[in-house]
Amino acid sequence: MTPVFHRAELSTGFPIALARISREAHSQLAPVDSVRCIGENGACPVSGTQVTVIGNVATEVSYARTPAGVPVANFRLASTERRYDRQKEGWVDGETQWVTVTAWRALAGHLIDSLTKGDPVVVSGRLRVREWTEGEARRSRVEIEARSVGHDLSRGTTAFTWSPGGRGEPSGDDGGVAFDEAVPGWIADALQAWKASALTPSGPSPATVPAAVGASPVAGVQVDGMRIGGDGQESSD
Repeated sequence: MTPVFHRAELSTGFPIALARISREAHSQLAPVDSVRCIGENGACPVSGTQVTVIGNVATEVSYARTPAGVPVANFRLASTERRYDRQKEGWVDGETQWVTVTAWRALAGHLIDSLTKGDPVVVSGRLRVREWTEGEARRSRVEIEARSVGHDLSRGTTAFTWSPGGRGEPSGDDGGVAFDEAVPGWIADALQAWKASALTPSGPSPATVPAAVGASPVAGVQVDGMRIGGDGQESSD
């Protein structure tokens, strides 16, 4: 199931993006209530809402460091709704939503090296509302604290380059605190075993000989008493 981007109006007058898990579940989601609180650094999480947004990079990526030395980057994302027009009997562009995307730590540096204005991207992260005061006027804007950002491959192709030590490391969130998610250790161990065996010129090994045609290159690797089979399944010896 793929979360998609939806829009609801807050009483403060600005649009806020909501995620839904499937079309069937849409009717079970209630609009988010008005956000009155101001959290740390002026950001207020909206019930920990996780969203995935498809759109285009609308500005160049800006990059800076906090007083504590934590890298942070942000850019504006334009996401245009596609809806079916029954009168025209075809898909048409709807309203364009504008969202600020913020990334921390390693992900911030990767954005600078990878994105340019106009790139089609997919952004996944936590929805936040930032509020501040300018004179007597109260301002607010919707932000996504990104967990991951990538090019939208339905629009074209790209090439990926691993960063040093980047395999299996989470990107982290606000303030440089790492997420709990990471690549499971048994997968990392299997890949390391396969890489080591591939560099050994002594002939085929269980780690490099697939169990069947089209099998995974890590087929047959022993990891913590478990064997990764040619079909990608684990089995005990």
